[in-house]
Amino acid sequence: EKIDPARVREFQRKYAVAETGRINLSTWLSLCVSCGDTSRKGTACDTRFEITDAHAETLVANHYKYVGRYLTGGDFKQIRAGELQTIFRHGLIPFFIFEEGYEKEYFTAAQGKNDARSASAAAGGFHAPADAAIFFAVDFDAMDGDVTTNVLPYFEAIHSSIGS
Repeated sequence: EKIDPARVREFQRKYAVAETGRINLSTWLSLCVSCGDTSRKGTACDTRFEITDAHAETLVANHYKYVGRYLTGGDFKQIRAGELQTIFRHGLIPFFIFEEGYEKEYFTAAQGKNDARSASAAAGGFHAPADAAIFFAVDFDAMDGDVTTNVLPYFEAIHSSIGS
């Protein structure tokens, strides 16, 4: 069957890949690899490392606008005291990530309710705006059945606890 260039362009637009209408390497990587095309330029990143003045300057020089930081995780990855001020001082916009579980069994409706409370409390502890977005991560290779039995109930519980 012939590949429809309009559908390829639609996919490329959705995933911020150069719209060529042709299936090129960047399109294949965006389709088949979870990290996509790592050589593709973006305006957002996330990191477990503290955003210092030097890091912020590098991000700004490379045209980044948004930086994601973890609400929990201890010294390994958690946002540090005063770091939000550094991010704002350099004109960057933060977004928050909550990630605790790495196994399918972790993701239950009960855990979703607990994580919603933990994430909200952590965000409040960093004086995040009340309407700040918190992205909840699922960091395991979920199969279709896992999404139905674990991931969706987890996110439904988060949504019922703290909203969109």
